[in-house]
Amino acid sequence: MNKSSAKLQIKREEDGNIKAEGEIEINSMTIRDGETGELFWRCLKWNEDENNVVEIPAKILESKVVSRETTFTSKRQINDFNIVQRVLLEHKIPNAAHLLNWICLEEWSFHFGFVIPGSTNTWQSVVVAADRSEAAGSEGFNPRDAVLVIETNFYDGKKFISKSIVNVRYA
Repeated sequence: MNKSSAKLQIKREEDGNIKAEGEIEINSMTIRDGETGELFWRCLKWNEDENNVVEIPAKILESKVVSRETTFTSKRQINDFNIVQRVLLEHKIPNAAHLLNWICLEEWSFHFGFVIPGSTNTWQSVVVAADRSEAAGSEGFNPRDAVLVIETNFYDGKKFISKSIVNVRYA
């Protein structure tokens, strides 16, 4: 996992989600322990129009390998489909309630490649956890109190296609 100590200052959108022209539709997503196959979370009907809040068992934080399988549909041809995903931790800014300070804990880049127009595809990605001693901000981290956001940006090469924001709560 790549770590970044860069701090970001962003304003949370009202709906928590931005989508460009409906070019990419996420149909379903499954998250499992990458070694044992244990299912942590599954969503069989993804709704990008909602402020996506997912509850994932805190047990996932003990996994050394996490596997995510995403099924998506593309309305158009994408020559060089890739995503950049950031895991952000919320930190409130004193005296500025409308702004949130986000600490980027991790950032990953995934490359898929060519996507046929009108096709439905399955994409599996695997993330190997850093040692606890190397994990950014792990000291005193209580997952049940955390406001964690997964921001996923979709690209065709370097051209931005769409963005999805998911709020994660640990159960």
